[in-house]
Formats: sequence, structure tokens, C-alpha cells
Amino acid sequence: MGKHMNEMEKDEKLKEMVREIEEAQAKHPGEKRKAAKSITEINEKHLDELYQGDIVLSVKQAQYLLDTVATNGHDNNSPTENRAIPEKYFNFQKKRKESIDDYQVPYDLGSVMHYGAKMFSINGKHTILPLAGASYINTIGQSYGPSLSDYNAINKHYCGLEFLQDGSTINTKACDVTMKCDNDGFQNPDSCSTCICPPGYIGAKCQDVDIGGYAPASINNTCEGKILFASSNWQNLTGQIGSRELSSKMDYAYCHWQIFPDIGQTILIEVLDVGEVCADRCLWGNTEIRTAANRGTTGVRLCCLSDLGSSGKLTITATNGYAMISLYSFYGIQRFDIRFKVLNSSPKNSCFPGYCGF
Repeated sequence: MGKHMNEMEKDEKLKEMVREIEEAQAKHPGEKRKAAKSITEINEKHLDELYQGDIVLSVKQAQYLLDTVATNGHDNNSPTENRAIPEKYFNFQKKRKESIDDYQVPYDLGSVMHYGAKMFSINGKHTILPLAGASYINTIGQSYGPSLSDYNAINKHYCGLEFLQDGSTINTKACDVTMKCDNDGFQNPDSCSTCICPPGYIGAKCQDVDIGGYAPASINNTCEGKILFASSNWQNLTGQIGSRELSSKMDYAYCHWQIFPDIGQTILIEVLDVGEVCADRCLWGNTEIRTAANRGTTGVRLCCLSDLGSSGKLTITATNGYAMISLYSFYGIQRFDIRFKVLNSSPKNSCFPGYCGF
């Protein structure tokens, strides 16, 4: 907001937010909230408990994002049996495609507006299961911040973001020139000569892998991201970031590794271990593995040994020419132990923009 608010200003802003929410609730009297504290009570009593990763949006700010993550005929998630609070069943109704505008943004399980797997549960069990697989359970319901798909929708709604046939983008309401961005980034409306990049990419055009990572000054960051090249032989990769000093809140820390395969080949990844802080929705951090064709699409997020399944080993295949491994920590330690290789590889010299391997 440009300056730090004093306590009186905070109180006034909070009351304004509460009024907006309550006015919206008044328009939908059937939405009873017997199973949880009201939004008013949570905000009034727990304002000081919000962490940097928490997202608080007014109803007006969130409405268009709610539309983009509405089911919209997609079967990316599905409620299970009758485990939801009866008054909340309406939250699982499919919407007709013609009734909403999704801005042609691909469905993203990692949207900040997506319900969590146990949302509105009456018995603490799952009410939503991603059809992408059980490994995506902790991808949905995150509160770290907007995903790249969310920013995409926001810019289309407010800035007239367009993706042109030549691969360039332009925010028609904010910029006079187009911008061609790498790795599925798009033009930044606040700086028309730069791009908004997917996590793990940096540079004016998102052309570089962010191997430097980040950690606040209070953390001794020993994490070093890398650019790796998969071969037909297994290679091991471990990573760790964060701090075991749990006496105070910390800013988030992150680190990225990108794996390239031989041209046209598939990467096989086996996740052998993850941790240390295990929480529902991976609230305090995670290991994320992204392999989708669109590099901004949120991937599998893991933070508990149970996320690896009954075998204790999770297998992921990457068929789109890359795999991005990211570590995020908001509190405590996050780490992983994986191994990877290329399937059916033939010896070639593999070169990508700025990098060559083998």
C-alpha cells in the first residue's frame, strides 16, 4: 500500500473488508456457516496470526478467479460420496460452460482459488479427489499465492492480455508494444519490456533457469539449484532448504533444478524421500515437480512420506522435454531425494538455448 499502516488504519481496513464480505454473504442467505467460525471472527481475532504466504482477498477481488476455477464442464476434480456438509453441496455443482468465462486459461489445480481436498468435509475425509491422481492431493487448496494461471486470468480481465499467433503477448490496456517471452511467460503490464515468468525462470524474457534460489538473511541457505541432463543411467539428486529453528516466523525460501532429456526422449523420475515438515495441503512447504507442456502449470506437490504411496516410491514421467524440481519452505525444513534417467535413450548431443549436455 506504499506505507506501513498504523493500528487504527489496520482496524479500519479490516472493518471495510469484513463489510464487503458480509454484504456478499447477505445476498446468499442459504449459505450457512455452522461448521466453522465466520470470516468476520477469523479476521477480527486472528489478524496477527497471518503469515506471509497467506492470501486474503475481498469478495470483489476474488469473484472473477472463482469463475475461472469453477468446474466448467472439466472433470479435473470430483467430489467423493456424500462426505460434505449438506448446506455446502452447492459448491460441488458443475457449471455450464456457456455460463462462465474462463478467459481460455488452462485448468490449474494449483490456483489459489481452488478448494482443498477436505473442503466442507463433515468427517475430515476427502471431498475432492483430483482425477490427475492422488499425488495431486496437496496441489489443490494451496494458500501461498496466485499461480501463473491466476496471473494470466487477472491480466486478461484487467489489462487485456492477448497471446498472438507469432508467440508474442501484449497487455492491450497497458502496453503499446508486444513482448515475446520464453517458457510460457507473458508480458508484464507494469513493465512492458519484461515478462511475468513461471516459477523457476528469470530474465527479462524468462529465458534463464533460476538456479540461484532465495532464502532470507536469517537462513543459512545451502541449497544450490542446477541444470541437469538426463542419460540412460540413473542419477541421484537431493535437495534441502529452510531451517530447523522454529521459534519464529520466517520468510519463504526456494530453490530450483531443471532436468533436460535427450531430444524427444522421456524422463523417468523416482521420488524416494520427502519431508521434513509434513502438513495437510503442504501448508509449510513442499517439493514440487512440474512436467506439463505449459511450464506455468502447477505440478505435483509433496511434503509427507505418505505422499509417495504405499510402496514408498512415487514414479513420474516427463514427456514434454523438461522436468522442473522446486523446493519451497515457509517454515522448517523441506527436502527431497530423487533419482532420474531417460527412457530408451540413444546417444546424441543435446543442446537447448544457452545449455549443452553430453
